[in-house]
Amino acid sequence: MGLRMEWFLSVRCWMGCVLALLLAGCAGGPVSDGSGMAGSDAGSVEQQRTLRQFRQDQDLRRRFLGGWHVDGSMEIRLKDDVRRHRMELEGKGNRWIRMRVFGPFKNVVMELTMVPDWLRLVQSRDRVRMEVAADSEGMAALTGLAFNPAWLYPAMIGCAGNLEGEVTWDEGALSGVTRVGETLSVNGTNGLLKQRRRTGVAGRSFVVDYGWPERKRNPGDPVLMPEQVEIRLDDDGSMLTMSFSEWKFFKGSSGVSEDGAALPSFPVLYPELGDRIAP
Repeated sequence: MGLRMEWFLSVRCWMGCVLALLLAGCAGGPVSDGSGMAGSDAGSVEQQRTLRQFRQDQDLRRRFLGGWHVDGSMEIRLKDDVRRHRMELEGKGNRWIRMRVFGPFKNVVMELTMVPDWLRLVQSRDRVRMEVAADSEGMAALTGLAFNPAWLYPAMIGCAGNLEGEVTWDEGALSGVTRVGETLSVNGTNGLLKQRRRTGVAGRSFVVDYGWPERKRNPGDPVLMPEQVEIRLDDDGSMLTMSFSEWKFFKGSSGVSEDGAALPSFPVLYPELGDRIAP
């Protein structure tokens, strides 16, 4: 039992940085028409065009519910420690998402599955599954960070809430604040997110920077996906950088599998209850 607890603490530390990505949110609901907004240059053609592009782009992201798959890599910087891993992501809209992390010999060393009701972490070395409720308490038990898991998918695809109140135009970028207090910077050329800032638990400030492909959205793709997402924690300088290759999309569930029964029958731990194995 002691070995399982030691493993849990090490995984919790690693996943704590990875899941800092959860700090970015996506507000649903109707798209704002921008009425009532005021800014330092509210009448400028550039600002109004960028605001219109941003609303149209966000509307596409909210509407996308199909399946997707992407390969990529991740780099984690914690003070003087730098770790790099190859990863694979797949999911279906915002219903579920699965991350697989690969070792040096292309073996899966860790798998995280997130659905609206629960989170499941599988670590191949110890052949143990860990399951928690998909809420801030469950995420805290699994990773040590009390974040709402529902923030992960919107952050990855660059989905954000509507800009509310005053917006400003400066050096070719539109800036404003969402209803939940997240500060956004929008590219004045294409209406895509450049950066988002949010204050999380215990006042920790998180910054998310986006890198987008130079090409336009392919006709068959429902939305243009980022090619890089970088998350920084201002208080300690730690950083998570996720780089993505070509995104693949599927209608419905084609191309991806949500079948949890395919997982090996490893013992299950419930961190919320302490170091206990499910009966």
